[in-house]
Order: sequence, then structure tokens, then C-alpha cells
Amino acid sequence: MQAKTILLVEDQIDFSAVQRANLERHGYHVLAVEDGLEAVRYAREHHPHVILMDLSLPSLDGLSATRELKRDPETSAIPVILLTAHAYGSVGRRAREAGCASFIPKPCEPRRVLEEVRELIGPAEEPVQTAIPDNRG
Repeated sequence: MQAKTILLVEDQIDFSAVQRANLERHGYHVLAVEDGLEAVRYAREHHPHVILMDLSLPSLDGLSATRELKRDPETSAIPVILLTAHAYGSVGRRAREAGCASFIPKPCEPRRVLEEVRELIGPAEEPVQTAIPDNRG
């Protein structure tokens, strides 16, 4: 079995550490970066199964980073969950327009983030594909 990879994009170190620890405790492999430009680069390089993206980030905000990823055929299918402390007004609509699969208002319990991740990509482990043909007929 191989662990699914999550890209966590969050500039608040304490929040990031709590979320990362919880996701890793449940078997996911977590890559963490602190700004939008890094998020785009890491997503293109590592092709995570899902991205947890903060809205307010240095260098490139979460919605702009998501738009950039959705324009790229190599990363456009990666689901993005927007995490934001600014869950008011049109944030949900703007998140959907940018290509986010969902958004979670902060503060949020680690359990809530885990539930959303599992809903989008399933449990942490996935079968490893082998090159051995199945001859069971």
C-alpha cells in the first residue's frame, strides 16, 4: 500500500503543524509549503492527490494559485480545498469559480479537515500498482 499525498499550503505555522500531524496520524503523506508560488511549484512537481489551500498567503493568494493550477492540464484535476478565516459574503462563490472543490471556514477542527479530505480522495492508503499481469481469467 502507498500513502496518498496531500499538499498543505498554510502560512500560519501552528495551524499547519496541527493539521499536518492529524493527517499524518491517519496515514497520509503531507507536504507543507507557506506561500502560493511554492504551492504551484510543488503541485506541478509532486502531483498530490489533494491540496489544502489557505486563502491569505504571501506572494500569491490561494484563489490565484488555484486558478493557476486549474489552467495547467497537468494539475487541473487535483482537487483543492480552500481554508479561510474570511468565510463571509462571496468567498464560497469565488472559491468555486476559481476551481476549488470545497472550502472550510477557519478556525476548524482537524477532524473536519480529515473528513473533507476523505470525502474527496478516500482513505490514506491505496493499492500499489504492479507490472505483473493478472491471469485469472
